[in-house]
Amino acid sequence: MNERIRELAKQAGHTLLHTKDYMNEKDVVFRLRKRAEIRRQIASRKSVQEGKPDRISDILEEAANEIDSLRKDLSRVCNSIYDDGK
Repeated sequence: MNERIRELAKQAGHTLLHTKDYMNEKDVVFRLRKRAEIRRQIASRKSVQEGKPDRISDILEEAANEIDSLRKDLSRVCNSIYDDGK
């Protein structure tokens, strides 16, 4: 059982560490950041016209950052489990 957990941790850590996997259009973090970027560039938006921050874009960015942070934390935990089993 412990060997299986270590193998799963190794696989999860390996997958999470590959940044290129998170730089594609299917990844939720990429899509959240892209949507925030697009919203900030729409000239007809009131916040853009007034030069004010777009609160929804800010929340999208915040969510993307939080997911990214949690992925990194999970990767460290998985790597720690895997390393402990060596």
